[in-house]
Amino acid sequence: FDGCIRYVNSLPQDLQNIQGVMMAKAQALQANDHLTEALPLFQALYERDSESFDDKKTNGLALAKHLRLMGGADNLKAALEIYTRLRTLAAGGQANVPCDDRDIELALAQHLQFMDGMANLRAALEIYTRLRTNGTEGLLATIIGLRSSLLRQAPDNPGIHSPPGPGSYHPPHELEGFSVPSGRDIDECFSQLITNPQRVLARTEALLTKYSGRPSCYVRVVQLRARALLHLNDFDGCIEYVNSLPPAFRNNKGVIKAKAQALQAKGRLIEALPLFQLLYERFSTSLGAMKTNGLVLGKHLQLMGGTENLRRALDIYTRLRTQATRGQMNIPSDDIEIELALGKHLQLMGGMNNLRRALDIYTRLRTRAAGGMVNAPCNNEEIEQGIATILIDMGER
Repeated sequence: FDGCIRYVNSLPQDLQNIQGVMMAKAQALQANDHLTEALPLFQALYERDSESFDDKKTNGLALAKHLRLMGGADNLKAALEIYTRLRTLAAGGQANVPCDDRDIELALAQHLQFMDGMANLRAALEIYTRLRTNGTEGLLATIIGLRSSLLRQAPDNPGIHSPPGPGSYHPPHELEGFSVPSGRDIDECFSQLITNPQRVLARTEALLTKYSGRPSCYVRVVQLRARALLHLNDFDGCIEYVNSLPPAFRNNKGVIKAKAQALQAKGRLIEALPLFQLLYERFSTSLGAMKTNGLVLGKHLQLMGGTENLRRALDIYTRLRTQATRGQMNIPSDDIEIELALGKHLQLMGGMNNLRRALDIYTRLRTRAAGGMVNAPCNNEEIEQGIATILIDMGER
């Protein structure tokens, strides 16, 4: 990426302004987490070099995706406006109606899902369902998971199961004919995973039978069984079970994560990497999910080691921090998990500059945890241990 940026910068200005060259530099800046620098390039491509519909679509999708990476309410709103405008163009100027362009519809659904909220999730579900009905493959697990999420968020809302009128969501045949299940027995088992995974594993056989006709619950029991095996340290059993599942369930995010963690525990780090990457890149459909999946992937890259993996992990932590600060780069966030992860990673990378940055993070967290008292101990062991080990490392140099 650095080589690409240097090469483009070395070109005469008229060559730098060529659409393909500008796109390459913008994407390289994006990959290097120079999001603010990349933004005007993506904007120029969309506003200046979008003469045809295909160019407007290509450049619009790229700009909207970049705005989503930057995060923040204004950027997410701007991205939604771009997706909506592209959809209207693809629909021959008709606003708020589906278009026949799969790329635009899928991007809009993913963005609505990322923005979260009941109305956005319902709209995303309607788009995914329509795409699948029209032949788009690989969406069943997404539809099941999204519908399950809506049911859990509003179990007493009849609007989720009873479409209000023509053009609203109509479930595919795999999801038809079931009312809202309580799933309390599944919830109970999830709550017992840590304390009694053996009992949970035994109960999954009956639960799989009980919910065989209810996909949104059945997939949760599949997750439950995979995680029970994981908690029992039966890593081989977990991997074999996941591999035995049909693709629609094997590609569920909870199942993928269980297999990835089992492979990680077995030391099969290279095999686990694409699964963690898949979780981060495809299933980070909300800010909370992006944080969870990003922290897990960053940790895995740390375990793999090597300069390139550590740099990639740092990029992830930095991006998570930027999103937590609503798109403001290189400033602290209020998310203690992200700040701790970044501090630990800088400490792991070593070097006096990284150690100083890590110490600044830990010191700021300590002050906050101590109620604003500077240089006073706090009750957070991770923070105190981090400061102590960094001071030792710095003192040895």
